[in-house]
Formats: sequence, C-alpha cells, structure tokens
Amino acid sequence: MGHMVFRIGSSSGKRGGLGGSITPSTTKIYHVRKPHSKSRQGCRSCKAGRVKCDEATPSCQRCQDKRIDCQYPNRTKSLLLNSQGAATQKPQNKNSTANFQSLSVPLWPGPFVLTVSGQESQFGNGDDLRLLHHFQTFTSYELGSPAFDGACENVVLSLAFEHSYLMHAVLAVGATQLRRLGASNRHIRLAEMKHWQGALVSFRSALSNPPTRDNCDAILMSSILLNLMAFSFISENDSSPSRSWVFSSAPEELNWLYIQLGLRHLLAQTKVFHVESRLTPIFLASDDEKGTFSDQSPGTQGLPEGFVKVCGLNENSRPENSPYHSALRLLTPLLTLERCPENTFKYLHWFGSVDAEFASLLQKKDQPALLLFSYWLGMLCELNLWWSYERARRECTAICMLLKYKGSTDIIQLLDYPARACGLSSEIWLYRGSDNGLRRLPSYSTIDPQNPFDTTSIAPSSKNPFDTASLAPSTAASTSASLLSHASSTTITHSAGPFTPTACLQIQTPGHSMVALPTPPKTLETPIFTVGPTGRCEVPVYISIRPLRTKGHCDLVRAEDETRTPIATTRYRPGPSADPVVEILDDAAGRAEFTMETRWTSRTLSFEFGGRRFEWRYGGRKERKRVEEARGEGCDNLLLLERVMWDERRQIARLVRGEETRTPGTKKSNAGNGGRLELSLEGEWSSGDGVKGEGSGISESVVVATVLVMLKKEIDRMRGWQAVAIAGILGP
Repeated sequence: MGHMVFRIGSSSGKRGGLGGSITPSTTKIYHVRKPHSKSRQGCRSCKAGRVKCDEATPSCQRCQDKRIDCQYPNRTKSLLLNSQGAATQKPQNKNSTANFQSLSVPLWPGPFVLTVSGQESQFGNGDDLRLLHHFQTFTSYELGSPAFDGACENVVLSLAFEHSYLMHAVLAVGATQLRRLGASNRHIRLAEMKHWQGALVSFRSALSNPPTRDNCDAILMSSILLNLMAFSFISENDSSPSRSWVFSSAPEELNWLYIQLGLRHLLAQTKVFHVESRLTPIFLASDDEKGTFSDQSPGTQGLPEGFVKVCGLNENSRPENSPYHSALRLLTPLLTLERCPENTFKYLHWFGSVDAEFASLLQKKDQPALLLFSYWLGMLCELNLWWSYERARRECTAICMLLKYKGSTDIIQLLDYPARACGLSSEIWLYRGSDNGLRRLPSYSTIDPQNPFDTTSIAPSSKNPFDTASLAPSTAASTSASLLSHASSTTITHSAGPFTPTACLQIQTPGHSMVALPTPPKTLETPIFTVGPTGRCEVPVYISIRPLRTKGHCDLVRAEDETRTPIATTRYRPGPSADPVVEILDDAAGRAEFTMETRWTSRTLSFEFGGRRFEWRYGGRKERKRVEEARGEGCDNLLLLERVMWDERRQIARLVRGEETRTPGTKKSNAGNGGRLELSLEGEWSSGDGVKGEGSGISESVVVATVLVMLKKEIDRMRGWQAVAIAGILGP
C-alpha cells in the first residue's frame, strides 16, 4: 500500500521577525498501522512506557531486561506460584506438609472454563481452577486416609462437577490448606471465605429436600468437608490454650463441634442408600470386619477401670442410661490402635458418634466428658494431620490445664497420656496425693485398655512431633512454667486479701507535657531506683536506654553493669495497629519473646509469659481510693498488673502516681511520667510437703520492661492528640 500524505498548515500563521513573514507549513508523513493485537493486561512498567507488554509471568521480558520489579495492576494475583515446568506427581511423603513449601504448582491442565451443572459464572476464574488443581494434586492426598485418596480420585471430583455445593466445599478446603501452609496472598483468604459461604448457602438449599439416591453421596461428602473446615478454622492469633472454649462461657465457641452433629443425622437419613454408595471405601475404613470400633456392648467388660470409676459406670450401664458409656466404649479400642494415616477414619468415627447430650456436657465443662474428649484430641495430636493439628493441640492443652486445676484426684491421675500427646512436659506434671502434697507422676506411659497405668503395651506413634525433647529450650521452659501455675486447687492459696508489696521501685520518667509539640521525648536514659523504708530513692537498679531519639526502641540494663548488656529489649513497629515486641534476655527470668497486645477500644495491654497470661490496666476510682486509704497518700493515676487465671485475677504489681510519688517536676496532666512501682511476686502457692514457688510466674525485670511500654503508650496517645489539635488549628 502506498503512503498517504497529509499536509498540515499553520492555523495561526506563526510569524518570525519584524517583517511578519509566515513560516512555511510543515509536511508530516503517517504510515498505516499493520494489523496487531493490543496488550490489555500489561504490567505497570510497560503501561507507563506506553510499550506493548508480553504479559509473561512472573515477570515480562522488558522488566527482566531492565532488572526492575514487574507488577500487574489489573490482573488477579495468582494463588499459586505458576511454573510451566513444575512437577505434577503426587507427593511421596503423605505425612509431611513440608513438601508443599518447595513445590511450584502448574496451571490447571484441563479446560479453562469450569462448568458445574450449568453454573459457569460461579467457577469461571483462574483462581478457582488453580484451587481445584491444588485439591486434586495435593489436598486430596493429605486429608489423612488412603481410603479418602481413592474416593477423591474417582468419586469426589466427578460429583463436584454435578453439584455446586460440593464444588464450593472442595475449593474451600483447597484454599484452607494453602492458607495453613503459610501462603501470604490475601486472595487465598478471600477465596476461602467466598467458597465457605457459597458451600453453606447452597448446601442449606440442597437440604431443604430429603436426600435422594442421586445426591446422597454429594451431600455426605459435602458434610464431611464442611466438618473438616469447621474443625480446622482457627486463626494464628487464637492458637494459645487461653483462647480455647474451655475457658470461655460463650456458647458459640463450640459451634465447630455442634456442626458435626449434622453429619450424624445425615448418615441416619441416608442409610438406605449406603449399599449402593460410591463412598463405600470411606464407610469401610471407619471400622474393621469384627465391628470393633462401632461396638455398643452394655456393661463395663473390657473398659479401663480408671475410666469406669471416673464415669460412674457399672454392669447395668448402657448408652440409653449413661452419656459416657458409648463414648468410652468406642474410645477403648482406639487406645491401642496405631497412630497412622490408614486409621484416620477410625478415629474420626469416634467424633462422628458424639451426640447432642455429650456435646452439652462438654459445653458445661463436665469433667468426665472433658477427660474422654482430651484422650481423643491427644490421638489427633499424634496423627499430626494438617487440618486437625492446631485445634487438637490447643483444646487438649486447655482441657489438661483445667482438669489439673479443678479436677478430682482420680481424673488427674488419668491426665498423663493427653498431657504428653499435646506436648506438656512430664518434668513438671504434678498430681495430688492422699496427703494433699505435690507429687510427681511417673514418666509418661502408654495405655493398655485393661490397665491404663501399664507402661508396656500401647503401640506408640511412629512420629510424635510434640515430644518435649524436640522443643526449643525456651518453649520447654515456657511449657514447664505454665503447668506449675496450674497445680491443683486444694494446694493453691490465692491472694484474696489486700495487696502486700514485697519490693518497691521508683521509675523516674519525665513524661510528656500536655502543652508541647508532638515531638519524641528528649530523654534517652530513664533510671529506676530502689526505695528505702523511709520512702526515699536510694540507688539505681535498672536503666532504660533509648539508642535513638527518633525511635521508641529501648534496652533495659542493670545499673551496676558497666558493659550495659541488655536484660530486656523492646521493639516498636510502625503503624497504629502494630504491637510492641518485648524480648527477655535475662537468664534468671527465663529467656522469652512476647507481644504486648493492644486493642483499639481499650488502653489495656496484655501479654503471655511462661505460659501464663498477664494484663496491665488502669485502675478505677474505687481502686484508687482503696490505694489512697492503704498508703495514706494521694493517688491520681493507678496502673495494675494482674495475672489472669480463668475465672479470677491476682494483682502482682501496681504503679502509683500521686503528688508524693510521681516523678519530681512533673504534673498530674503529664503523660507517661513515672511513679512508685510496687510488686508482690511471692507466696501464691505452697504444698503440704513444704514445697513453695513464685506464684506470680514473672520476674521483676519483666514487670519493669512491660510497665515502661504502658508509659510509652501514654506518651504516644498524647502526641497523637496534640498532632490532631495542631492540624485542626492550622486548617486545610
């Protein structure tokens, strides 16, 4: 094609010089564009340079040549690391989730439109395809049982393409595993919630009509996967035993348990279809040929004597007249069963047998029911499945703590196995003897159905990742300290009387004035003095050092240490919702690292140290008045450090600030100014054998380091208000 020439004249007649001559018009030649495809999904760099992007992932060729970061603003971020040459074979080790960390998962090898019963729009994007591929390639082989492997490979996926609720459940489980494996992509979380909600809505719609032969398998498999999701749904922030339903009175905390009651009802409803069911391998895997794991024989024959005594069973006991009989009868053969993936459905069969009456007993914290449940949770801990590990460990640990604190002697003697399974150390696991003294249990043993205290007969787990020998020293020390605080209730004396200080310090922080610019404090060193009998400051015992004025980071050192080696460090992270991190480096206090947890709606700071939970809070008007009456001095501001112990609190330190005790030269309105720190760290529990311990479970250096964080937070709030006030005065 020839050139097309356009002549463009000057509309205004560009004049030059005094003569006003007109510059000749210019001629510009334009070439006709050849047919081409445009780049609609190019990266940011190519769009900024107005060049065509090859849209290669994870980086286009142009960005690779320029060695710059390649970002795609309009493309949904991939849920998986895509690699065209990645291996697609099944993982060799079915017990380890570490394989996933190093594998790149290829794109879905099938068609790029996922159609489920004509509902193409619900499952049409690439992320759903990748989740489906992840489930087929990895998740289906990591749910625990070879019986499930075969069912997933031959049945589940084909059913999922026919029933949208099952497809939602499959994709939700795949997303859940990716999240649990540490994938930091927020799209995974969004996809998990989307399909979890989609599965519940469509599953509820499917249940509006009675199950039929055609949808029976899809409904049962959806229920199994939804139960799995509910059991595994536990956030990283809630992994501590203190967050367990065991220490909560809210009924919704046990919703994950009540959800599985629906599966029990569905199995009864669809029993007539089980003969022709394609899920027969799963049903067969939950029992053996003799019906050992579904035995409901009445009486107590074959049941461990210790459990029979605790549950109050006799020869006339049967499921109809005892809520514990069925649970114990089904639990007994599991005690000697090998902990391996092949037996997963036998363990899950016990969970499926839990009825509403037994669940109600757990809700009421019934001790025999909690004991039986802790044994089953301990078995799940030893199975070490990715979806059950966190929940089983947390709930089992919490139950052991509660029963050790409030349980009868017979129950405490049976806590050996679940305590071991969830990782509690035998070196500090104490029980009450007949003389109410503290005695040590024998070394952890395995359990025989006829004699639960025999140490020779149970089949051990092939792999116990919760063995305390494999824990880091700090973790083992934390666990040991935790259990000492939960010794039995008859041997613990809680401080119910007035607060009696055993040590007194003076913190000399200048604070931040109300009338000042919102700049960081100028003082880089804060001394902490001992206080003599007369109330006067004597010698400095600690010094808090800030290396830089522009940052809040500080080190706590001993005043007499010329090398200024830190015994505690505090690091403040940027952002209003970032919690400070305290690291204890003092060997005498026990090395540990913990986060001072803050909340938007409260000035309270809480933290966990040595397995115990502590909380700094502001005292109310009545509490300040009591302190004034006890001390005979004014108290304008009161900070209280309490140890939180389930349904009670014990005060172990307080910072009193008044006219006589606050840092000299500061005012009541100053934020973060110092005061008199009084501590009571001794004498919480003692035994009949004369054994005593530091009941607070916290050292002086930890108290000092954490109260400095409270004062720093006061200054930060004051500076924030000042910045807002200045911005309001200056205006937009």
